[in-house]
Amino acid sequence: WAGTYSGHFSIDISNIELVGNGSSKTIIQGNDTGVHNIVIDADNVTISNFMITGADSAISTDSMNCRISGNNITGNKRGIHMSGSASYNTIEGNIITGNTFNGVYLESTDPYNYTAHSNIITDNSISSTTTAIWVKGASDTEISNNVIHSFGVYGIQIQASIRDSLINNTITDGNYGITLYGSYNQIISQNTIFSLDGYGIFVNSGQLMDTEYNESVYI
Repeated sequence: WAGTYSGHFSIDISNIELVGNGSSKTIIQGNDTGVHNIVIDADNVTISNFMITGADSAISTDSMNCRISGNNITGNKRGIHMSGSASYNTIEGNIITGNTFNGVYLESTDPYNYTAHSNIITDNSISSTTTAIWVKGASDTEISNNVIHSFGVYGIQIQASIRDSLINNTITDGNYGITLYGSYNQIISQNTIFSLDGYGIFVNSGQLMDTEYNESVYI
């Protein structure tokens, strides 16, 4: 139903869908920026068509096979936080703007064993944050078709991760477009990167497999 729902919520039942009445009409309003707004502790959960604001992370999960789509995520410290063993999740078609630190933050519990893997981050608009997408200690992440703009430091930051694919993203109006730290077997292809203060693609350490067909890259 349309309306504003205040508080913080935990989901511990698998195989459910929570669908709002539109990302400007159904609002989940947090009342504590030190607490996550929605915590998903179950697999196969879908959250779509909400506005989510006023929390530490709008949505936090360490679960599998979840789908977060069509939401307006704004006014949090972090937009979407996937951690622990979060795997096979899809983050798609969200507007993620005005979150202080990160738009999407993915991190493994054990960064050397890549416990978070096979997640998809696609077709999102991410802006007005410090780092739009930060992947840390994960593997086999697909980051594709996102529009990232007006960010503080990093458009996409990949740290201590392996076998990720960064394809057909548009990154503009920030400092560093794509940055790799200690990450290996990375595919960076068909991205459009421009109007940056720093590097288009910056590799601190690691290994690239493919950097073909990137356009307007200022290095």
